[in-house]
Amino acid sequence: MANFEVWTTPVADRDLRALRGEARRNAKAAMDRLESRGCEAADYRLEGDEVERLCIVNLGRDWRMVVASPNATRSL
Repeated sequence: MANFEVWTTPVADRDLRALRGEARRNAKAAMDRLESRGCEAADYRLEGDEVERLCIVNLGRDWRMVVASPNATRSL
């Protein structure tokens, strides 16, 4: 059972559909990990007053997935 609900924005959905090869496989695996582990599954978490709920997943090559938590009480 997933601990976190993961959804994409319309722009992210379009970008994910356009991915191919390793980046596409890494994105799918990252979303699966994020559903079960939240930001612990990310490669790193941004820190600071304005970005405390943003985590980054490296998808390989020049691709990164930015993950945001919707509020402070449901932090990734």
